[in-house]
Amino acid sequence: MKKLSSKADRFSQPTKATANIAAMVEGHSHASKDAGTFIEIPIAQIIPDPKNHRDIKLDWDNPEDIAEDDPHAEKKRAELELLREMAKTIANPQVGLINAITVLRRGDSYQLISGHRRTLAHKLLGLTIIRANVRTRIATRLAQHVENAQRRDIELSELITSLMAVMGEVGVPVAPGLDHAKVQEALQAEVG
Repeated sequence: MKKLSSKADRFSQPTKATANIAAMVEGHSHASKDAGTFIEIPIAQIIPDPKNHRDIKLDWDNPEDIAEDDPHAEKKRAELELLREMAKTIANPQVGLINAITVLRRGDSYQLISGHRRTLAHKLLGLTIIRANVRTRIATRLAQHVENAQRRDIELSELITSLMAVMGEVGVPVAPGLDHAKVQEALQAEVG
């Protein structure tokens, strides 16, 4: 077995936990069989999911707006640079948007399930529509966890919070009375 040297390498690898959660959800009554409908939707009608555990610090309405005195300015500038690279790919007519975003219809709006960065990249390009998979039912937290767990830059706190949300969504009890914040702090202290 190959030894993983960096924290990024260790946390970017698929885990047994992710596979086990996917297996639990596969047969669960809340799991959706709805494949969705692919359509072009107005970006102005997309609202971010307030419960998404993905920590994107860029402003939803203006991703390029970074105040110099912002304590997260350095991280935001790095994130914006990666977003600009994604925007270049989307703008390339030979590549474009490879994966549609996933949304749920909420009245006249669409709640974003996955594709936050793709949507922000469209905003950087000044685009007004985006290709979306409009779902009527979806295991929201599971879909977000599966997408976000693939990232190399995922924070341990995001991963833990996301896994706990998936377990709650599918009805897998998390130890009652357990102080999740203390567990998260202990794990972060342990792995740095």
